Amino acid sequence: MQQMSDLTSDVRYHFHRHSMVDEAIYDAAEANSNEVALHANRIYGILASPEPVKALEEYYEVAPNRFLKIFAGLTFLTKEFGDKKLKDGSSRFLSALDKLKKEINLEIIRRQQLNYHLSFLTVIAVAPVLFVKPIEDWAKSSFPIMTEFYSSKLGFIMKLVIFLVILLGYILVKKLQETNEGKYVAKLKRFKWEKRLYEFAPIRFIVDRLLPPENKKPKLIKLLKESNSPLPLEWFYIHRIVLSVVMFIVLLSSFIYMHSFSAHNTLYAPTKTDVIFGELNEFEKEKAIQATDLDRKIILQMKGVKENLSDRIRLAIQKEIPDADEKYLDSTLVRIMNKHLLFENEYLKWWEFLIALLIGILSYHIPVIVLAFQSKLRRMDMQNEVEQLHSIISMLSEIERISVETILEWMERFSTIFKEPLQKCLLNYDAGPVEALEQLKEDAPFTSFVRTVERLEVSVMQIPVNEAFEDLETDRAFNFEQRKQDYEKVIDSKKEWGRNIGFAPLYALVFLYLVLPLVYMSFTQMTSYYDKITNL
Repeated sequence: MQQMSDLTSDVRYHFHRHSMVDEAIYDAAEANSNEVALHANRIYGILASPEPVKALEEYYEVAPNRFLKIFAGLTFLTKEFGDKKLKDGSSRFLSALDKLKKEINLEIIRRQQLNYHLSFLTVIAVAPVLFVKPIEDWAKSSFPIMTEFYSSKLGFIMKLVIFLVILLGYILVKKLQETNEGKYVAKLKRFKWEKRLYEFAPIRFIVDRLLPPENKKPKLIKLLKESNSPLPLEWFYIHRIVLSVVMFIVLLSSFIYMHSFSAHNTLYAPTKTDVIFGELNEFEKEKAIQATDLDRKIILQMKGVKENLSDRIRLAIQKEIPDADEKYLDSTLVRIMNKHLLFENEYLKWWEFLIALLIGILSYHIPVIVLAFQSKLRRMDMQNEVEQLHSIISMLSEIERISVETILEWMERFSTIFKEPLQKCLLNYDAGPVEALEQLKEDAPFTSFVRTVERLEVSVMQIPVNEAFEDLETDRAFNFEQRKQDYEKVIDSKKEWGRNIGFAPLYALVFLYLVLPLVYMSFTQMTSYYDKITNL
């Protein structure tokens, strides 16, 4: 983009010398040896091609950014229809080139500021994933009671939360850093799995029953169009249903796995000791493992036993350790009873099923929220494309006997976000220009674009094209200043959000996986000590 800013200056200089746009581009390309010179050479080839329109359309498919697209379109129009002096005596082509350079410089400043504020946040957001295991190992070796936490259901949930926070933080920071154009452009897939599902009668019956009533359909359809989603309403509801079912199954499976995980730890995890700080010595480790083996053997023997459980466990302990004294028998009995209750209680609860069901129901509304979020983010891209279309229209409107249909063809050729609605409009144009333009406003209900279409509509019915767009420059100047302010607000907002989101995984790792568990386990241990002291 910086190279292109220099290229526009070179083209301006050589255009003053030759007054021929193709020669100006050729000389500017020869004067440069960077990447943008390759594009300048290709644009020169388009102007010299026997089929320039076809060559221009092919270039639009591979142009890396919107500025090269508009540059190629402006040079083609100038080559095709010639330059013209405006009312103030300036060149139409050079005036458009100056506006293009302002747009490029504005985008360069925006990207530099975003890069300055957000460049290292991706690394900061992902880095905590490398420290989960070391922190866990250090906590286990320094605070043995933490072993119990990390092997519990709560520890598993905390670890899952940490990884989810890291993943979500990475995705959101990458979204904040995005500067690619057309990232919300609708793309149809070759394999339409939604269509296959909708062909099944039971699924079609469910989808048709979940569709909103006729009075609420237009609002949702408008949201789909504003977010440029290629999905029909029925397919969108299939997405909602699938996400809801998947979230329900994943959460239910997680609950089942947690119970299995906890039951396994109850049987095989080393029996906890009263040591808070420091690592267990070899004798203590061996003693803890022997206690665990004894507990597991007796618990498995008592599996399913309900009556006289305490007496039967005591007899089993005496059978395994015949010379055990009463104090040892009592403490071992209490420990095994607690473990047995935990083991027998590890099954899927009704309220866990209810939580999974509620989360599944809430997930049903996530696609609508995503559509609204994409629609909001996409408005800046849509405004940029409208400004590009205005640049093309300002060139075309100065050409004598230009028609609205020709302008629509150029808009469709140049557009990315509004390409599909414009294609539909052109197909329907011969059947009725006014009706086709009215449908275009419904298919692309973006305010700035609708105002542009309304001017085209007036040109069809009443006044020439150049009169309909004679105040375009005033609107462009206002919109440019408005966008500068919007960019500043967006950058400040992204900077704050980026810092909060980028450091969130690190904060979550330290507080949720180390500090809070240590405080919780220490408090639990102190409570146990207090109970023992009061019972002395």
